[in-house]
Amino acid sequence: MASCVQNSNEKIAEVTSSEAAQNYNFEDAKKAYHKTAELREKYLGFSYENPQSIEFIKTNGSPETLQGTNNNKWIVYFAEGNLT
Repeated sequence: MASCVQNSNEKIAEVTSSEAAQNYNFEDAKKAYHKTAELREKYLGFSYENPQSIEFIKTNGSPETLQGTNNNKWIVYFAEGNLT
């Protein structure tokens, strides 16, 4: 009988742990969404030219060119701003 109770408690702990992980992941996703929404509002249509580019670099760091870049597309990562 004791083993049944123990197994039951373990199941409850697993469910509670799983629910906590899902809630944590949801909160992370919500934060990431709001961050990207702010960035879209701020930079959508942004022209990466001087003098705007200088301010952008001050805020987000220097661009690091990523693989996949060609003559048609320039794909970069800004480490300080943690954005691509």
